[in-house]
Amino acid sequence: MNEEQFNKVCDTIELKLDNRDTPNELLDRGILKSSLAVSPSFHDRQSKIRFKRTTHQLDAKLYNRPDINQLIDTNIVYQAQTDVAPALQSKKKQLQFQQTATQLNQKLDNRPTHYHLVDSKIIKNQEDPDRQQQQQQHSNSRLDRKLINRPTPDDLTNRNILKDNESSPSIQNKRNILKFNQTKHLLNSKVESRPTKDKLLGNHILFEDKEENQHDNNNDNDDDNCNNNNSSSSNSKKNVLNNHFSNRPTKDKLVSNRILLKSKDDSQQQQQCAEIDNNNNNNNEEEYYEEYSEEIESDDENDDYGDNQFTIKDNPDLEYEYDEYEDEDDEEMMSINKDSIRNNP
Repeated sequence: MNEEQFNKVCDTIELKLDNRDTPNELLDRGILKSSLAVSPSFHDRQSKIRFKRTTHQLDAKLYNRPDINQLIDTNIVYQAQTDVAPALQSKKKQLQFQQTATQLNQKLDNRPTHYHLVDSKIIKNQEDPDRQQQQQQHSNSRLDRKLINRPTPDDLTNRNILKDNESSPSIQNKRNILKFNQTKHLLNSKVESRPTKDKLLGNHILFEDKEENQHDNNNDNDDDNCNNNNSSSSNSKKNVLNNHFSNRPTKDKLVSNRILLKSKDDSQQQQQCAEIDNNNNNNNEEEYYEEYSEEIESDDENDDYGDNQFTIKDNPDLEYEYDEYEDEDDEEMMSINKDSIRNNP
């Protein structure tokens, strides 16, 4: 090696040594773990303590980290759908993004104006700076007056708003307890030794109130009268109820007035009764017609047919005209309408 080359190497080494980093810079950059003044044993302990601290912090964070479902709900993690192809999933994301963008644009377009917000008192109107300065000066002057006229701590302690800070808190508590007990004993002794009402009346300190006595007597009389009135009113109510019960309408009357409706059993019974009545009426009519025809036959044998009309025995108002040239058959000659007999029995 030549001298020139050796000198160049020495110069470069000197430059690098001059420009090398200090120990503090190396510590800040994390190249050195501790300063050279610290012993290696102490440095090892410090590194172990730091390692334990970081492990505890990491364990706590891992224990309290959110669940995957919470991350999905807060849109931090996206859950890929297994039933949809990956290409369709990307398109779905784009469509959702476009939909949210359009919704936001619509809301921004339809948001109220500044004047509308000022009119609805959501935003305060920006006033003139001079007026704002005047209002601020007025509020400052009011605060200054209140601060000047505020009471002193001594006044507040005398009014029992603030506690006395001269003595210790333990002494203040004991003092308050003693005051409370003293006032309690005084009040109890005064309450026990107070005179009765009769004693005050005897010493002419109190006077009897006649109005109160009359009021008490009147209340007693009113109670007695109320009891009597209640008993009499109960008896009168019973009588009224009995009268109403005795004069209540019958079921047939209510049905005829269409207040109640007939039940099925009642209607069936009524139909049966009507059928029985109709059968009885038909039997009676047939018997009556047979008797009536027999009477007519007997009358025909005895009567002369000089007249062209005759009267019915049971109904003299009913007349029947006949022709002498008719057939002498009794049934044809006496063909009287049954309806007329039924109408005029």
